[in-house]
Amino acid sequence: MPSIFKHFSRSKAEDLLLPELEPDAPPPEPEQSGENPEPEKDADAAPAPPEPEPSKAQQAIEYAQLQAEMITADARRQADELLQKVRQDAQAIAAARSLGIVNGDGTGRFRPAAALTRQDAMAMLQRAMSAAGIAAAGSESDLAAFSDAAQVASYARGAVAALIRLGIVQGDEAGRINPGANMTRAEMAVILHRVLTL
Repeated sequence: MPSIFKHFSRSKAEDLLLPELEPDAPPPEPEQSGENPEPEKDADAAPAPPEPEPSKAQQAIEYAQLQAEMITADARRQADELLQKVRQDAQAIAAARSLGIVNGDGTGRFRPAAALTRQDAMAMLQRAMSAAGIAAAGSESDLAAFSDAAQVASYARGAVAALIRLGIVQGDEAGRINPGANMTRAEMAVILHRVLTL
């Protein structure tokens, strides 16, 4: 098949096959995406001024707010721990009451935060021994050997006398029971040891 170029001059054929381009035409610009392009930074522009430092008053306010948050969190934790302890203590108190070991103060109150006197501790201990099947009984003659026997309350006299007879309570060097004094942890430890080694 004869070439179509033989009917045209070379320059004419190039004009037909190549698109017309203007001399020194700039290249087409790339298409921009939907996002806004970042503006070009001016190299001669002045840098942004630094943020001002907080004043001493503002620092004090922020510190106080931080401390308040820490105190609130700590108070919430302590409240949760106290509630858990109260629940555990309430279960123990209920069990002791059901066994007749504790009877309250006579006004329908247990008073868990009150100090424990020696005669109260002796009364509860004697009841606990009875609940465990350990016989413990005494009489007024067991109390007579102590100079302050008359100070023992009526509700505790039988229990104190029983512990004296068993040698669990021996009084102090001056021959006193000290029924109204508070029971110390050391004294309770000694008494419990004597009960366990009967």
